[in-house]
Amino acid sequence: MKTKLLAAAALAALLLGQSPAAAQVSHGGRSAEAGAARLELVIGADAIDLYVSDATGKPLPADALSGKATLLAPGGKLDVTLAPAGGNRLSGKLSAAIPPGTAAVVNLSGGAQPIAARFAKDDSVAAAHAGHGSHEAHVAAGGKPASGFDGTALYVEHCSACHGDKLQGQPNWQARLPSGELPAPPLDASGHAWHHSDQQLFDMIKFGVAKFAPPGYKTQMLPFGGTLSDAQIRAILDQIKASWPAEIRARQAAVGQPTAKPAVGGHAGH
Repeated sequence: MKTKLLAAAALAALLLGQSPAAAQVSHGGRSAEAGAARLELVIGADAIDLYVSDATGKPLPADALSGKATLLAPGGKLDVTLAPAGGNRLSGKLSAAIPPGTAAVVNLSGGAQPIAARFAKDDSVAAAHAGHGSHEAHVAAGGKPASGFDGTALYVEHCSACHGDKLQGQPNWQARLPSGELPAPPLDASGHAWHHSDQQLFDMIKFGVAKFAPPGYKTQMLPFGGTLSDAQIRAILDQIKASWPAEIRARQAAVGQPTAKPAVGGHAGH
């Protein structure tokens, strides 16, 4: 118990007080920043390992943490439970062979704040392992949109780490964190995404929320314009909107539309 409290205290100090640094790799895997924490993901032959460090690369005790890694494996996604494995490492068993460069999202709990990170698909990692080569991740979602991109797979890879694999958002999303940021809101019908027009939603994804917020506004929503093409952003939005009930979709479609003006002679316009 004392060890777990110490681990949680160390993680709290990390998440509340330090700023991110350039991601580093020390175990041969892929590295991603999660707030002020740094995670390194290593996909092996029969297990995956996740290493937790601070922004400078100093290992942090992981024995108070637990969570899940969602791998966008060829043919569908694979969820792997992560458990402490000593030191700053969490580990989970694989039920099937997975290319080392497979895209993944990781969600951890047990610290002062939830930790979420995404690892983009990296064919250069896969190509470095004999027999794997390049793979295109796919998650079944009832067909691709007109853009030709799989909105579900893109959402899982780029959005679900924060907004949840079921669009549910993060817990207590309307209460600010100690850092002053708001947790990621739900994107299903219970949230407020449908209160915004298509163009507003597109712009927030492409340019980030801060661009449209008052000065000094703190947000975890960074711009994706350098990561996703316009067509990919629209495919993600199409997938999100497809989860909304018909009534909500109709109300959202009317957002930003001009209000009908009375016609000449007093008759209402269409």
